[in-house]
Amino acid sequence: MEDLFQKATRLKLRWQYKGICSVEDLWDLHEETLNSIYEGLSMQYKNMNVDSLLEKQNEKNQTLVLKIEIVKYIFGIKQTERKKSSEAMLKAARKQKLLGLLAQKEDDSLLLKSPEEIQAMIEEL
Repeated sequence: MEDLFQKATRLKLRWQYKGICSVEDLWDLHEETLNSIYEGLSMQYKNMNVDSLLEKQNEKNQTLVLKIEIVKYIFGIKQTERKKSSEAMLKAARKQKLLGLLAQKEDDSLLLKSPEEIQAMIEEL
């Protein structure tokens, strides 16, 4: 993967989205935006993908493929991060619920104690 980003920075690649975006800017975009950029690049590639003997044309194709691969890579990372974040939020909510139940059970066990036992607990504090 480093090779992708090394090439991108050496070539000073830019993407068209509300002006010009660099590789760093792509990380700040939402998945939907990255997808629309990807769709545009794919459309360009399909329109451009004509065999050519000219070296310039082949260089343009390679640059376009590199741009597409970078957008796909960043999209994949962002998607994975979003899934992990969702899972973490679900786990945190479940943990809070369990902690609440535990506190309730502890309170219930205190209610079952005799006044003498409660008084002894108070004196221990």
